[in-house]
Amino acid sequence: MFVSPDQNESLLFTFQILRGARPAFHTVKMVDLDPAKRYADTATTLCMTATS
Repeated sequence: MFVSPDQNESLLFTFQILRGARPAFHTVKMVDLDPAKRYADTATTLCMTATS
């Protein structure tokens, strides 16, 4: 994960190697984000805070 110095933008990559027909879902905890700001997933337009 990368976070810009002013914490206005972040970039997260996740990868999962598929071994079966029903892969498990995992939670990814993002750190070093400003809890007072709202971040948006530009692919899905989902908005979240640092504590979501």
